[in-house]
Amino acid sequence: MKRFIFPILGFDILDVSCKNIISSGTGFLINNDGHFFSAGHNFYKSKKRGEVEQVELSCFALIKNQLIQIEKLYLEYDNDSTLSKKDFFVGKFKAPFCEQEDNIKMESDEFFMTGYSIRDLPYETIESIQFNNITFKLYKVPIISTSNILNYGGINFSYENVLYYNCEVIVDFYGLSGCPIFKSNKLYGLLISTFFITIDYLKKIADSELKIELD
Repeated sequence: MKRFIFPILGFDILDVSCKNIISSGTGFLINNDGHFFSAGHNFYKSKKRGEVEQVELSCFALIKNQLIQIEKLYLEYDNDSTLSKKDFFVGKFKAPFCEQEDNIKMESDEFFMTGYSIRDLPYETIESIQFNNITFKLYKVPIISTSNILNYGGINFSYENVLYYNCEVIVDFYGLSGCPIFKSNKLYGLLISTFFITIDYLKKIADSELKIELD
């Protein structure tokens, strides 16, 4: 499994100079052909927290301080992503940026997620990159436990393809949406919000819908 992880920046379609970042998230490569996974809501304009306009943003991958054009291959997303679990994006880099060295090194079999954020989080920083005087830090966040039961707005929900997670320190993980979750040196899922999509669902979409193989 490739372990190259990168920020995804969203801009208004009319902002052709890409000066004002509207949203940021995380994506990660899944093979040497340049295919990657992310969360669907990273590609939409947010009016305020918890409310999303159905207006698609102009999004780029930020690699080595450069904005790289991406191609949308698959998107499932709606406003009610917590209930429908439709929050998944598959894209592809334009060559020659598809072949990248891994930027996550596994030193143990711990259960963790890793992604980019502009927040100062109380976790290990692996690396950082800059764009428009904004620093994006790649964090490694240990996960304590997972559960099949979600509690959202005081109501419990149970899903087949998503799991709730617990971290030692609860902070605002803005920017980490779409990041990978690893366990025992293998990809375990994709972060959405307070829960993540499991690898079984990711593989199902990649294989049945797109005929894409994961390295």
